[in-house]
Amino acid sequence: MSSVIGLFLLTICVFIYIFNIMDKKLNVLVVDDQVVFSDTLKESLQSLGYNVEQAFTGETALDIIHERKINLIFLDVFLPDISGFDLIKKIQSEIPEVEIIIMTAYSQSDFVKRSVEHGSYFLPKPFRIEDLTAVLNKIESKAFPL
Repeated sequence: MSSVIGLFLLTICVFIYIFNIMDKKLNVLVVDDQVVFSDTLKESLQSLGYNVEQAFTGETALDIIHERKINLIFLDVFLPDISGFDLIKKIQSEIPEVEIIIMTAYSQSDFVKRSVEHGSYFLPKPFRIEDLTAVLNKIESKAFPL
């Protein structure tokens, strides 16, 4: 009888553990001044279960990261009010643990190199859903190790 109860309690603990892992989703901020692209990325991320905020300027992005806990930022290099790389410096000085994915339609090696130098991931625009999920899986495995 006690082994049945023990097995039952173990099953409940495993269920709770799996539920907690599945329930953990990153809070994502999409920073891009191209509204259609930003909206599409937001919808894609939400369909994958992420909590998503949007900003169309660097200033708005900074306001959001001061108001909410953000784990991951998709950041366009070219914003109307600030360079994406300058924004990375500001964000990383305030929230060094945040993961950043640099996005740009200009996939010159300089952008890739600068992204890596800033400790960021790089996705050339437009990107395939497979590329997006591959990067998200890498980031989630760092954020929620088993």
